[in-house]
Amino acid sequence: ASPSASSETSGNPLPTSQPITSQATTSKNDGPRNPNEVKCSTALEANLLDEAIKFCQLAAKEKDPRGTFTLGTLYIYKNDNANTEKYLKVAADLGFEMAYGALGVFYEMTQKDNAKAELWYKKGVAVKIPENYITYALFLEKQKKFAEAEKYLILADKSGLTWGTYQLGLFYKKQGNNVKAELYLSAAAKAGDVSAMYEYAELLRTV
Repeated sequence: ASPSASSETSGNPLPTSQPITSQATTSKNDGPRNPNEVKCSTALEANLLDEAIKFCQLAAKEKDPRGTFTLGTLYIYKNDNANTEKYLKVAADLGFEMAYGALGVFYEMTQKDNAKAELWYKKGVAVKIPENYITYALFLEKQKKFAEAEKYLILADKSGLTWGTYQLGLFYKKQGNNVKAELYLSAAAKAGDVSAMYEYAELLRTV
């Protein structure tokens, strides 16, 4: 899968419409960054995946939450489910809150275990991380729980996360509410979200 980009992030993907690894910097886990984690991120940006894994392994050994999280998502490239699960769980145990939503995606998409996925999604929204609102909302939408999905997408949009604005617009587009779809897709497009630009242009073309 090729990386997507938004005004907030660009990087590598989990099986959702937005990469999760690249969103690590938007979590609440701020502070000085581990040197090996920085080297890992630099290698990742250059698409040097094996080198990125090497440096993130060193960061994980030093119990760096962000590096451990990134390592877990990097193993997706290797189709290594065991290590993906292992390091995402370690990151969650280290308090890296983005890992909760990522584990929800992992169990939903890879393990096809919706019950376990929802447990992690709910942990994710409980800590009020905007990205976790979106991953849970996308899950709820697939379950046809549209009112709940809308609620979490609105929260993500209100947080100021452009990905949330885009996903809310896309949600309304799929619901056939073109007025609201245009409102949010245009806002996300103006903020620089490439996917929103495309969806907004398509909406204008077809309505």
